[in-house]
Amino acid sequence: MFIDRKQMRKTADELVKNNAKVAYGIMVVPFIIIILVRIVISLLDIYYLVDVINLLYIVGVPFLISITLFKVIKSEEISFKKSLSMENKDNLLRYYLGALLLNVYAFLWTLLFIIPGLIKSFSYSMTPFIMKEDPSLNANQAITRSREMMDGYKKDIFFIYFRYYILPVVLMTIGVAAYSVSFVALLFGIEVVGAYILSLLVLGIISPIIAIVLFIRNCARYYAATAIFYEKLTRENTMKDVF
Repeated sequence: MFIDRKQMRKTADELVKNNAKVAYGIMVVPFIIIILVRIVISLLDIYYLVDVINLLYIVGVPFLISITLFKVIKSEEISFKKSLSMENKDNLLRYYLGALLLNVYAFLWTLLFIIPGLIKSFSYSMTPFIMKEDPSLNANQAITRSREMMDGYKKDIFFIYFRYYILPVVLMTIGVAAYSVSFVALLFGIEVVGAYILSLLVLGIISPIIAIVLFIRNCARYYAATAIFYEKLTRENTMKDVF
């Protein structure tokens, strides 16, 4: 099957642009809620819950974004409130278990090395859409089907992933490196030109900020692109079965 990645990215960008409130809201609003909850936890001196709250966000939100954007593609009625509610409590638990199991599998593969973990994450990337389309499947069954669907197509998802995330990663790396060099120079009194130190400090602050903005922008676009990819792959498989 031919995958026009450029056209897919263009469609994903337009999809997110036309549904910006939902696409970005489901990333930003849960993050704000997490910050407020962490403040309350700190005031109550129950710090052990902070890691639990962080885990809930890191594991659950990507699944939430994927399913929400997939519903947009399927022209289903959607609203910001419905996106956060995940349709109903049963689906919320089911989707979260799927997200948790997916991340556990990817993490275990990462223990072997980063590359196998990344490859497996691409293999599992269709899981949210499969669980949305077939409620009869449990998390493990959906992950297995995703792995089967992605056989031979992982490189396509990799290039989409690379296109959206390479610039934020590079900018963040530059920013951290610049800030670290300037901090060490100031800490140990290394004699360098003052303007050079200032430029490094500015770069170390501005570059990560731009990286974070781009990450938020591109994150929604990446998940939209994977949803479009799933829809295209499903149509192709259906046509093969018919003919």
